[in-house]
Formats: sequence, structure tokens, C-alpha cells
Amino acid sequence: MIYHFSRTIINQKTNVMRIKLLFLFLFGTLFSMQAQNAGTISGKVVDQKNVPVSYATIAIKEGEAVITGGITDDNGDFQIKNLALKNYTVEVQFIGYNTFSAKADLTSQKSITLPKITLLEEATQLQGVEVVQERSTVEQKIDRRVINVGRDLTTAGAT
Repeated sequence: MIYHFSRTIINQKTNVMRIKLLFLFLFGTLFSMQAQNAGTISGKVVDQKNVPVSYATIAIKEGEAVITGGITDDNGDFQIKNLALKNYTVEVQFIGYNTFSAKADLTSQKSITLPKITLLEEATQLQGVEVVQERSTVEQKIDRRVINVGRDLTTAGAT
């Protein structure tokens, strides 16, 4: 009887150990598959004069949702790593330039280097400029102080 009882306990411990090893194997397989599926999108951003655009914002989108992003370095280069192998939209933005957008397909290859991205200047034409200036009430000249009383509210009396 004691032999049978101890044998049952040993079998239970063995089964628990087998289950733990199975879970450990499954999680290890999942993490290694995740690492194998990591894709990379890279490229270079320049302006119209072929000058690198430093610190431009790179957004990686899936549909309308931003998945990840980064910025360009001093040479205008960028590299976004650890992307799932899917279709993405790459958006490049920088102050004073129009937003650039391109499709990137990581389903057929793990690494994509986009062609050179040229940002176009964003020009805004103003309708006109109106300059409004009011004269100071006190002007300091070399030899005297001049007080202009034209719009001074303290000179407006009760008349």
C-alpha cells in the first residue's frame, strides 16, 4: 500500500514536470518565431537641394494606426527595426515641408530600403500684410523728453 501511494506521488510530480517542460518549449518556440519575423524599413530623407534633412519624423502606420516610428539622424538616414512582416505606410514629416507618404511591403522580404525620399518645401502665399503701430506716448530725445498727448487716456478729461 505504501509502495503504491509513493508511486502515485512520483507519477504526479513527473506529470507536472512534463507539463512545465512543454510550456517552456512552447514559449521558447513562440519567442524565437517572433524574432525571426522581425523586419526592417530604412531610407534617406533629403530636401530639393539634395541636402539631408536631420531629425525628420518617421511614422510607420498600419491603416490609420501608428505602429512605431523614429527620426532621421544627422545624415538624413533612418532605420526602423522589429516590425512584423506586414504591409505598412511610411510617413515622413518635417516643419516647413509637405508630408511624404509611401507604401512598404514586408510580407515578401524582411528588409526594405526605400528609394531616396525628397521632401518638398511647403510654401504659403499670404493675401496681404497689415502693419499697425501706435506712437509711444513718451519719446526720449538726446536733449529733451517729448510727450505725445494724442491718444493718452489720462489726458481725456470729463468735458
